[in-house]
Amino acid sequence: MKGEAHGVRLHIADLVRAAAGPDASRMTVRRAQVGAVGETTVTCDGRPLAVDGLDEPFERLREMSYREGEGTWFTCELELSADSRGYVCRTDGEEMPFAQVDPLGALGEMTVFHRHEPPGWLVAALPTAAPLSPPASVVSSRLRPPGIPLADWRTVLTHHQPPITGEVSYTPATGMTARAVRLDEQAEPPPGLRYLYLETRPGDPEEERLVVVAFGDEYWLVRHPFGIADGARLDPDEALGEPVRSLTLDKATLRLELPAWAADDLQTETVFEVALDLDAAQMATLRAAVPQVLSQAADPPELIGF
Repeated sequence: MKGEAHGVRLHIADLVRAAAGPDASRMTVRRAQVGAVGETTVTCDGRPLAVDGLDEPFERLREMSYREGEGTWFTCELELSADSRGYVCRTDGEEMPFAQVDPLGALGEMTVFHRHEPPGWLVAALPTAAPLSPPASVVSSRLRPPGIPLADWRTVLTHHQPPITGEVSYTPATGMTARAVRLDEQAEPPPGLRYLYLETRPGDPEEERLVVVAFGDEYWLVRHPFGIADGARLDPDEALGEPVRSLTLDKATLRLELPAWAADDLQTETVFEVALDLDAAQMATLRAAVPQVLSQAADPPELIGF
């Protein structure tokens, strides 16, 4: 499973793609920050692009990259394309991010993201007469949970830490090959559970498989071992909807059209194709099983070619 930082990067990417519009091709997002002084630059196909709402997620990424005594990054760059949910993220925790560094920004950086060996440019940017305590403007309001003292907030954060300096890339899957299909309808408690398995290597629990699970009028999608797409939430107002928009059976290909949130949960693109390496009997099973498993769903996907 991907960590919180991955989800934040996807959120940034969604904001940028929404602002870029359907005709965009490639986008680059660069965040430079020292203390509470930050600047975000977005380009779309070589032209500047205005995007709102990026400050908070980038500040959260800085928090998650922090390591005691080592600091966090000063620049973060995301490369995006319009036809993919993927990204390349590069961070740098050494180079000077601005031509001139704000003294209070430098003070805030050293106060909140302390380093045992700060770079020379950061030391040189510190105020010559530091205030007795950091002013409120030195640090972002998001840098610590409410009620947690400044010196202690970092110890309460639990997350997978992305790198201070390095590259992280995400390439969603576009498809898989199914060599077996299996329908399992449970009679034992809880009765009514229905499973449809598409397996790359039958009998091997470690291999990739796609599972449609249905119970009552609900269903969800599992891509083992990568993730589960389930739009239900404890709060009905936060429900995301059903995980599949359409299922198309086109000769030896099963094509799934997914909403963005489901694709992200499954670590796939929004169109995911299953190459069907099945004999005639297995194809007949698939053709009958998909409508059967989804027959009671309150909001089933559109079925095409079944």
